[in-house]
Amino acid sequence: MKTSSEIYDGVMSWFNQLVSESTDIDPDLPKCVRCGYCCMQKPCSFGHWNYETERCEFLVWDEKENCYGCGIIEEIKAVPAAIIDPAFGAGCCSPNNNPQRELFKEWNQTKK
Repeated sequence: MKTSSEIYDGVMSWFNQLVSESTDIDPDLPKCVRCGYCCMQKPCSFGHWNYETERCEFLVWDEKENCYGCGIIEEIKAVPAAIIDPAFGAGCCSPNNNPQRELFKEWNQTKK
C-alpha cells in the first residue's frame, strides 16, 4: 500500500508533466484583469469568506498597480499543491455576466 506522501508525489509528478507539455492552459480564455470578481464570489481553498464585506478577507487593493490582488499570495506560492488552486494567471474563467470585469477594464484604461 502506498503512503499518502507517495500518492501526493505521484499526482504532482503527473500534474507537472501535464503542465510542462502545455504551452497554455486555455489560450482562448480572456486575460485576467485582476478585477477581484472571483474572490468576491467565492474564496479559493486558501481563502476565508468575510460575511460582512461579502468577499474573501484576503482580497486587497493594490494602489501601485490599480487592481486587486491576494494578500497572502506569497504564503500560497510556498505550498506545492497551490500550482493548481488557486489558478493565478490562468485567465478569466468568468468573462460572461461579469459586469465588474468590463467596468474595471474601462476604468483601468483611464488610469494609465
